[in-house]
Amino acid sequence: MPRQPKPFFRKQTQSWYLQLGKRQITLGKDEDEAWKQYHAIMAGREQPSPSIRVVALLDRFLSWVESNRARGTYNWYRFYLQTFAKFIGPIISISDLKPYHVTEWIETCYKGTSADYRHGAIRSIQRACNWAVNQGIIDRSPVASVEKPTPTPRETIIIPEQWEQLIALVQDQPFIDFLTVMWETGARPQEVRIVESHHVDDGRWLFERKNSKGKRKRRVVYLTPIAKEITLRLMEKQPEGPLFRNTKGRPWTRNSIGLRLSRLEKKLGFPVCAYAIRHSWATRQLREGMPAIIVAKLMGHSDTRMLERVYEHLDDADLRQAIAGDVSGEGSLIPEQGQPGSV
Repeated sequence: MPRQPKPFFRKQTQSWYLQLGKRQITLGKDEDEAWKQYHAIMAGREQPSPSIRVVALLDRFLSWVESNRARGTYNWYRFYLQTFAKFIGPIISISDLKPYHVTEWIETCYKGTSADYRHGAIRSIQRACNWAVNQGIIDRSPVASVEKPTPTPRETIIIPEQWEQLIALVQDQPFIDFLTVMWETGARPQEVRIVESHHVDDGRWLFERKNSKGKRKRRVVYLTPIAKEITLRLMEKQPEGPLFRNTKGRPWTRNSIGLRLSRLEKKLGFPVCAYAIRHSWATRQLREGMPAIIVAKLMGHSDTRMLERVYEHLDDADLRQAIAGDVSGEGSLIPEQGQPGSV
């Protein structure tokens, strides 16, 4: 009898692995979870993989994401995968899953939503199946050939006139507050979603490394007078937990924001996504003459390389104006000297 492969621990990565033939499978950093995955994989090898139910595979993938990825990532996958599981029902097995199941799900549940939204939905299903392939649970992904719509480029810019149209269509103050703070500060959508009263200090939001993107350094968001007024008003209303909440008093999620914006996009006739608002803030500052390094720092970047990649849309007239110094810089967000955090 050939010897059964067993999980092994690698000190360099502080992770557990399983070697199945030429394939090395990552089982994660937690030993108990690694052995749980190991037994699930071996059980899957003992029976033909096509007999695995789709809902069971999705549940297994979500358990892995919950143990190995950030909470926000888990919530993002769970949102899409639960709706897909409900749509196809508990009976369909992997061998019966076809691309048209995904296509019909999109047409039924996400018709009329933005390309970004539909792209994310399809990607979540494909990612779950690709994970199952990498884990040795199934031999191939049955939905790899599903075509995803092209998402809205993140360099899409909203000009002030379009911004006024956008805000005019929003019916509730909570969403106006959320969008306005991004427009005023250039903060990331995630930062607006998670900010709480204890993050606020002297006209700034201060996030520790564990709450910052990349978790490499502390993130500081400087507030304009408008953003500061909104923050203080919400602090009185929400002394505990996330400041920004919807009309039902629940914290905003990435999916709920995306869905709201995709509906507005249909009415507006131009692309809208949360990051477009952030990038629009950066473009306005650059065009008004704020130095690129200041813009980068206020956005939370360590240098200007991200600006150089993302803001190539600045045209020749913008660059000529900047080099000539024909800008006023009026209304910029640079703190006055001797007044840190006064923005």
